[in-house]
Amino acid sequence: MSAPLLTKQIREQTIEHIRGEPRLFVCRHDGASQFFAFWKAYPSRRPHGNPRKPAQQAFETAIKRGIDHAAIIRGAENYRTAVEREGTEPRYIPHAVTWLRQERWSDHREVPEPPRLRVGMI
Repeated sequence: MSAPLLTKQIREQTIEHIRGEPRLFVCRHDGASQFFAFWKAYPSRRPHGNPRKPAQQAFETAIKRGIDHAAIIRGAENYRTAVEREGTEPRYIPHAVTWLRQERWSDHREVPEPPRLRVGMI
């Protein structure tokens, strides 16, 4: 595309935005956005390391094998809930790549039950 044509398109898009004309936005569900949802759901190991790139590769490998990304993300959310309820120290939270390679999302299909009330808890 030539520069004048590109400038004209940008100007027209800006005018449409200012006028408030309806525009169609496409929400993509590609592998990167799915991994981002997983990464956001997985419990933090801070101050300990948790390498992102190998985790993303393991996530993509699981998706290619036919695992539903929603099941992985739901498992990560449930695992995070369990970690928070139990007060697990960050150093005992496995690296995300390990958690994915060992298919631990299948261990956390259901939301963990809240702890039972004991005498003196209230």
